[in-house]
Amino acid sequence: MSKGTEWITNAINNQYIQQYEYSEFKNITKFEEGRFAHVKYADWPCSGRKVAIKELKSYDVQKLVEEVKIHCSSHSSKHVVRFFGLTKAPSNNRYMMIMEYADLRSLRNFLSKEHVNISWQTRYKLSLDIAKGLYCLHSRNIAHCDLHTSNIVIKRTNAETTCCHSEFIAQITDFGGAISMKENVTGDSEDVGQYTFTDPKILNGLGKYKKDLRSDIYSLGVIFWEISSGKIPFKSYKPETNDSHRDLCLTLAIINGLRETPTCSTPKNYIELYKTCWEYEPSKRPMIEKIIETLETLKRTYRKDLNNNSNVLVKNLGELDNNDNKLGQRKGVKRFAEVSFKSQESKKVKV
Repeated sequence: MSKGTEWITNAINNQYIQQYEYSEFKNITKFEEGRFAHVKYADWPCSGRKVAIKELKSYDVQKLVEEVKIHCSSHSSKHVVRFFGLTKAPSNNRYMMIMEYADLRSLRNFLSKEHVNISWQTRYKLSLDIAKGLYCLHSRNIAHCDLHTSNIVIKRTNAETTCCHSEFIAQITDFGGAISMKENVTGDSEDVGQYTFTDPKILNGLGKYKKDLRSDIYSLGVIFWEISSGKIPFKSYKPETNDSHRDLCLTLAIINGLRETPTCSTPKNYIELYKTCWEYEPSKRPMIEKIIETLETLKRTYRKDLNNNSNVLVKNLGELDNNDNKLGQRKGVKRFAEVSFKSQESKKVKV
């Protein structure tokens, strides 16, 4: 028995984690693939919920154990996808993870819907949700190391109600590349991931610079840009060249300081925030606590400005109504005289 398998067996026997029979899950459908895993969705009748079933592409029980440990340590945050337990695939007897189901899929999918007009109040909420999820990890000295908009999911929180206005929450998921800084695990620095979200220090010195908490902050800055623009980073960069040449050119350009251009509708303070996150030097990037503090201030200011503008609008509309009433009263008197003259039966006209 391997060390990883032994850990899982002891964790199940000591009820640290739960194991469920695969037969408990119904209507299993393959949904999507990540870099490290296949994800299926299923009904779980005994719990009355839908779940995601995650199966590693390249089965490594020790990697599975590390991911389970990170999920268990992050269980307290609603901004991290919840881990329910393990099950075994009947075909190969390998462990699979039972995860919380996010019905609105990835953040990238959510942002790309053309018929949805996303307000800045919503954009600030998304940004804060993600930052709070990352704070949960960083406060436990865990670096995600593969943070991008496809590894953040959106879940409706009022899905069972008939309310026409959906409420939702953003959650961080997929800890296949995550590392625990406490255990001095350095991770695989050669595994870049989505390079448009990857710390340029890593792109510039593979094997020399190790991924850490500050690498996540850089990725977060790019995520904030995508939230503000609704676009995929650098999608329009050299579209005429082939993929491998384009990727090489873009990687070198990012190392040399290329960053995405802010959209004109983005608040200035939000731009300043994500620009500090994607600084080349890690020491110049803010800590996650500072990012949350800044976002909460921006959200409060936006709401205050919105309320002030609404009050001004209501006041102006009230003045217009008063003017209309005065005008209407004058017209009513004239109309009353005309009607009285034409018909003695009409004693009064309501205007």
